[in-house]
Amino acid sequence: MRHMMKGTALLLGALLMGASPGVAQTGDAERVMIAAGQWARGQLPSGALRLDPHRTGRSTDRAVAGRVASALGAELGTLEQTRTCTDVMDLSTCRLASTALLAIEAPAVRGDRAVVKVYAWHRQSDPRSPVAKRSWEVTLRRTGSGWTVDGQARLD
Repeated sequence: MRHMMKGTALLLGALLMGASPGVAQTGDAERVMIAAGQWARGQLPSGALRLDPHRTGRSTDRAVAGRVASALGAELGTLEQTRTCTDVMDLSTCRLASTALLAIEAPAVRGDRAVVKVYAWHRQSDPRSPVAKRSWEVTLRRTGSGWTVDGQARLD
């Protein structure tokens, strides 16, 4: 009973302070997002990169998205600003203002493990669909030098 009350008190304290169970605090979250973003960047064509601040992190803290973008050497830009289509029903009319656009969800961190979803839109040479979309669920582990991608699963 005593352990149950202590656990409940800790959970209530975390909720009152604005934290969610299993979600990283800002420093860890940013480091995980940066590591996942660096990994994702390696899966995409090289060139100009943007990070969507509305779809990154909790989507309420543009400063976090700005710091992650800076660490990735990316500019901030929303999907709506970056991808344009003259006819949304015809994928061949879509264009991307940068080579790639990333959106990185807020990670779930438990101890030395983290899981985060990463979404990417990127240019491709297929005239029927010049903008491709990919997504992954990336698993990371904490090492002595930071966070390292431990595995990934393709979502799309």
